Amino acid sequence: ELVPRYGLVIHAYVLMPNHYHLLVQTPHANLSAAIGFLQSTYSRELNAKYEWDGPLFAGRFKNRVVEDEDYWRDLLCYLHLNPVKGRLVNRLEAADWSSHNAYVGLAPQPDWLTTHEMVELFGSLEAYEERMRSFANHSVEMESEWELRAWIETQPTETVPTSRVRDETHGASPEEVFEAGLAEIGRIT
Repeated sequence: ELVPRYGLVIHAYVLMPNHYHLLVQTPHANLSAAIGFLQSTYSRELNAKYEWDGPLFAGRFKNRVVEDEDYWRDLLCYLHLNPVKGRLVNRLEAADWSSHNAYVGLAPQPDWLTTHEMVELFGSLEAYEERMRSFANHSVEMESEWELRAWIETQPTETVPTSRVRDETHGASPEEVFEAGLAEIGRIT
């Protein structure tokens, strides 16, 4: 519903246990409405499933405008590397909740995900994979995620709505919430 309703172009996604990242274009300048719809629909679905109430996300999402192609490329690598940096998986290919596998052909590409434009920015799929390896090696050298983020922040700006999921899980394990979130994100997009 999200893509046709708001006309977003979703280039990448990463769903983490306590937040998410999206790399999107908004041709209609309606990002706030679109993210509001996504978060409220997601919250309603999970609240109904787990018999919770209230918002899952605290505060307004964060976003930045991207105009520099090099930064788009670095941002895609940064987003896709998040599950590895967050120690959720030890290999990118193990991150089922990321668009990386759709980029490299290890998972079907959802209809709502647009990968060809980003691959074109890299020049080829092989160039994307090489940049991912280089970016991963660079990030491994960083002392912490904050150092990596600081390095990213020295680059031009990004479009990454990020929200924190509430800490209160009402008895559901983080893994259950995370898996339910994956299913709901797939359903509502």
